[in-house]
Amino acid sequence: SGPRHDRVQRTSAPIELLSVSRLHSSKRVEWTLQALAAVKHCGSKYPEWRLHVVGTGPQNDYLRKMSNTLGLSESVIFHGFVSDEYLQELYERSHVFLMPAKQGYGLPAIEALYLKMGVVVSEESGVVELLENTNWVSIARNGKAGYITAVKEMLLRVVQPDFFETVL
Repeated sequence: SGPRHDRVQRTSAPIELLSVSRLHSSKRVEWTLQALAAVKHCGSKYPEWRLHVVGTGPQNDYLRKMSNTLGLSESVIFHGFVSDEYLQELYERSHVFLMPAKQGYGLPAIEALYLKMGVVVSEESGVVELLENTNWVSIARNGKAGYITAVKEMLLRVVQPDFFETVL
C-alpha cells in the first residue's frame, strides 16, 4: 500500500521537525542543532519551526546545553525516551524527519516517507540510492555544511502548498 492519507494531522505552523536516535556523537544530532541555528540567523526567510528530539544517550546533557547556547531552547523539545504510542503521534504530526547520521539501512527514513513526511538524510545512509530525485527527500552531501544546506532547502520546500500532494 502507498503512503497513508488517514490520521495525518499537521498544523500549518510551526513546521514540526523530528529527530529520533540514540544521543550519541555518531548520530550527529549536533549537526541538526547547528543547521537550525543557521536557519534562525537567516531571519524571516524560513518558516517558523519546532524540533522534537527523541532519544537518550551519552550526549544528552551536551546537546541540551548546545541548544541553549545556540539560542534554540524555545524551539527545541528534548523528549528523552517515549512510548511507542507517543512516538507514533510525533511521527504523524511532524512535517520533516531529520537523519544526519551514517545509517545502515535508514529504516526511520522509510517509515517517515510512509507517513508522508519530508526527509533530510545523509548521503552516507543506506537508503540514499532509493531516494535520489525524490521531491520529499533532501540528500545532505559534503558533511556538516551540506547538511545545513539540505535542512534549509527542505524547510522552504515543505511549506509549498502541493508538497504532500506530489507523488513519490
